[in-house]
Amino acid sequence: MDHEHLQQVRNMSRKIIISVISMLVISFAALGCETGEAAAEAPAQAEEQMETAEFDIDGMSCVSCAQAIEDGLDEAEHVIEGKIDFGAERLSVEYDGDQIDVDGIIELIDEIGFEATPVD
Repeated sequence: MDHEHLQQVRNMSRKIIISVISMLVISFAALGCETGEAAAEAPAQAEEQMETAEFDIDGMSCVSCAQAIEDGLDEAEHVIEGKIDFGAERLSVEYDGDQIDVDGIIELIDEIGFEATPVD
């Protein structure tokens, strides 16, 4: 490649990069993300709504049962995370308290095939 052709390729690359950056800036501005502040506030708002509840689980006879409960809760709306302590037959659930309550979680666990009793 000669020097002139190389310079043309560089100029074209710069124009493409500037175009891509411009499109990204416009897209973020349209989404209301002009600064990183909006993105930084979102996790804090989500954490304020998060609640945790513990349940005793009846009918859990093996590690596969525990995994079935965790997997079922992972797929459920408004449940952030479910963790089983197999030895204690206890479940800890993090959930969006504005969208689902303890009774709703008990129903989810019942649909998975197990009986849950809230721990006070």
